[in-house]
Amino acid sequence: MTRELVERARGGDREVFESPAAAVIGNLFNIAQPRTPAPRSGRTVSSVRTRASTLVVALSALAISACSASPPAPSIAPSQVSAQPSSTIAPTPTASPALTPGVGTSSEDTLGVSVPADTAAATMLHVPVLMYHRVMPPSLLKVDERWPDLYVDPVTFDAQIAAMKSRGWHTVTTGQLAAAVMARRSLPSHSVVITFDDGRPDNYTYAFPILKKYGFVATFFIVSGRIGRTSHITASQLQEMAAAGNELADHTWDHTDLTTLTYAQARFRIRAAADAIESLVGVRPTTLAYPYGHYDSTVLAAADAEGMYLAFTVHAGAWESAATRLFQPRLRVQGLVRQADGSYSGGTTAQQLLARLAPYAD
Repeated sequence: MTRELVERARGGDREVFESPAAAVIGNLFNIAQPRTPAPRSGRTVSSVRTRASTLVVALSALAISACSASPPAPSIAPSQVSAQPSSTIAPTPTASPALTPGVGTSSEDTLGVSVPADTAAATMLHVPVLMYHRVMPPSLLKVDERWPDLYVDPVTFDAQIAAMKSRGWHTVTTGQLAAAVMARRSLPSHSVVITFDDGRPDNYTYAFPILKKYGFVATFFIVSGRIGRTSHITASQLQEMAAAGNELADHTWDHTDLTTLTYAQARFRIRAAADAIESLVGVRPTTLAYPYGHYDSTVLAAADAEGMYLAFTVHAGAWESAATRLFQPRLRVQGLVRQADGSYSGGTTAQQLLARLAPYAD
């Protein structure tokens, strides 16, 4: 029943919004439902779409909750999921040798994945993908902030973007990078991808205006089940960012470590997040960032089955190919450091970032 409501809500069926189920969900998630008669001319299409998208997200949340309540795995039609997880990934055929992925173990690790020296240059790109999480003034961090290194000072972020712009760097999204990888074509020199994980409000408040200031765009990996919750970005903010050319990509529904789930459960969480993003902005994501950077052969198979062209880890590096597309590295931008006096400062400077990008300029 919930799945049916999700599909009807996504299709714009007005009866869904006026149904008893929608009323209950609206109370639970504080969703304003459309009223009759039809919206006046002053009500924007985007506001109605936001409410519709929010209802879809809410219905999906109930669907996931219902599935989780019936261990061990969510209920997915056999035609959609094979009975056994695949231990191998079959990327687009390539002349380059297959690579064996490592297994991510921590968001802090920098374990690399070996790239054979004889991998054909024509099939390997070296586009740097920068990994950020948060952009926030140091004064706003908690005194006992557990992960200050995930926060970049807006002043520093502005300097980093300005420096890249001045050196001729230009941004592409992970979707554009994925298209190049799958088509085995190169991107213009000085291409760089900027990514943000988790979908926190400061991505909109601080990072987004700075990106706009310099004509840059970024890919925001969104935990779709948390949209609109406390300490997370809202649907309308995401729509505004997407309308400005930024990309919304998959960071799963609830940020569960996918390596702790079954194949079916991992697929379900990847798919639910993609469904919510597509409902919100009309574009289905084709790239994924693994929560905590964790993955294994079962997770790789799930990502592949759900149509992810590229999936990103926390391994350090800058190379992309069809053979490695489901365990791509990124370059982490170091954030703030707690000083002896308890204040926060430091992190990757603009010049340090340029130096790190330099090997990938051509």
